[in-house]
Amino acid sequence: MKPKHIVLIIVVGFSCLLAYSHYQLSRSFRFPGERGKIYETWETTNNNFKVKITAYYEVGIYMPGAFFVCESASVSSNEWREFKAFRGDDPVPISYLNERFRFINDQTAYLYTADDFSVTLNGGRNWSVWKPLLPQRDGKLVFWAFIGSACRSRRNRASKTCTL
Repeated sequence: MKPKHIVLIIVVGFSCLLAYSHYQLSRSFRFPGERGKIYETWETTNNNFKVKITAYYEVGIYMPGAFFVCESASVSSNEWREFKAFRGDDPVPISYLNERFRFINDQTAYLYTADDFSVTLNGGRNWSVWKPLLPQRDGKLVFWAFIGSACRSRRNRASKTCTL
């Protein structure tokens, strides 16, 4: 065989190996995976509306975590509306989320996670999400923050407390 043919065979073989490796890695490491089987559900209600958090195993990915879906509905309805869905690195119990949810009154409730704050003022029909944009010492904005706690003010309104 001529050296030109050997080089061509090596280049074609290496290209095929590279394409196959890229295909396999993109299948394994795609972000995020897909919702799998439900492993936990938590529900709470007040006089006007109810909130449900469902945890799903993540499937179809190397090193799977979990998906968390937050929904609300009026007390007299089973028509759930999703207001927040997010992914976690590990399939942790929902208990850390239900500790971060509060009803303020019959129309107002909030839920905070590590990087955002969701609130409804109309009985769960609409939810607003606040994602912190906090300045660093050099003046640049941080597009995430670790929300360590949330509390109610003296006027019984939800307020945001952020710690980095």
